[in-house]
Amino acid sequence: MLDLPLSSAISDEPSGRNGSEPVQSQAGRLVNCPRCSRAAVYAPSNRFRPFCSERCKLSDLGDWASERYRVSGEALSSDDPSQS
Repeated sequence: MLDLPLSSAISDEPSGRNGSEPVQSQAGRLVNCPRCSRAAVYAPSNRFRPFCSERCKLSDLGDWASERYRVSGEALSSDDPSQS
């Protein structure tokens, strides 16, 4: 999981005026994992960032590899040379 204890990245003070922004500390910013929504430290010490763990990172990569994610845009025409 993380090389850094999660508690060291948590500050008692919210970084934003209204308290809705992520918590900031010297160890990094605390964000939600885009895969499972658990807390994850967004800092160089978290080698899986923005994910909370290797499992979430690889699960997301698998979804890209199996084409579960799609980038929207116009379909390429069949005479497009980059299609060959």
